[in-house]
Amino acid sequence: MRKLLVVSALLWALAGADSFAADCKMSLEFKGPEGTPIWKTRGDGPVAFYFRSNSDVDADGSGHAYHPDDLAGNKGLAQDTLCVGVSRQGGGSCLGARCQTCLNLFRSVDKQEMIANFEKFFDSFAIATKGNAACVVPEGGANAGYFVSTTSYIHSDITDVCDPGRYLDAMIFPGIAVPKSLTSRGVKFGDFVLVRNRKNGKSAFGVVYDGSGSRIGESSIAMNRLLLCRKDRPGCETPENPKTLKETNKLVVNDAEYLIFAGSVGQWPSALEAVNTAASALFNQWGGDDRLNACASAYRR
Repeated sequence: MRKLLVVSALLWALAGADSFAADCKMSLEFKGPEGTPIWKTRGDGPVAFYFRSNSDVDADGSGHAYHPDDLAGNKGLAQDTLCVGVSRQGGGSCLGARCQTCLNLFRSVDKQEMIANFEKFFDSFAIATKGNAACVVPEGGANAGYFVSTTSYIHSDITDVCDPGRYLDAMIFPGIAVPKSLTSRGVKFGDFVLVRNRKNGKSAFGVVYDGSGSRIGESSIAMNRLLLCRKDRPGCETPENPKTLKETNKLVVNDAEYLIFAGSVGQWPSALEAVNTAASALFNQWGGDDRLNACASAYRR
């Protein structure tokens, strides 16, 4: 009898899992970076990808991401270190143990000379350049003195690469960075997304605003702020914008789930309300919280 009850319980559990999977109407499409299962919508409705990962912070695009007087991000000006936005010309990566070498290289010549001849020393992928020079916001402009930080999602009507308005501000707009394995399968920069913090249940809409190469699980400063709570404040108020690399790293969300509506890109975001309205409509058409919860229950990493 006991054996029969165990078998019955197992069958019931399997049936329950199948039921959740059926409600989710998504299944494995491929294994992404770090072996992360990436699910895709099956059947009718908006095409979407779903996966679970951490949510590291991508400061690229922020008006305070990089500053020539705060290369290491520890003086209260820059939210990130120069080392994650460039590599050395002919010398490889600036990450990890190589970072100090890159910082020393920047400081090896006069600052203005370095800015004017930036691409002779560095290959930049997160700081805008024109000719050989790094783009710096001029006096009188918002965020004057900061490097102009780029994003993969650009405002196509703005052709000046040194205009900060060409890139999505990661301090203002919630967004995520996606690996090449997703952009090669139909995800476009500007597509609408939803990200939910699995630990506190907070969620936020946004857009795909940057590429992450072969990594998975990166979001803008604005996105992670919306997903977090300050423990020293009542309710669930979001933390302030970071002023240093250390503060930026405190915004990491360790357990998040992502829903990306492939091919949904609309007009360039002019206001956060417009993003929320468009993304919310897509999310509800897709199946809303009920379907998302079904996918969360069925998903296995």
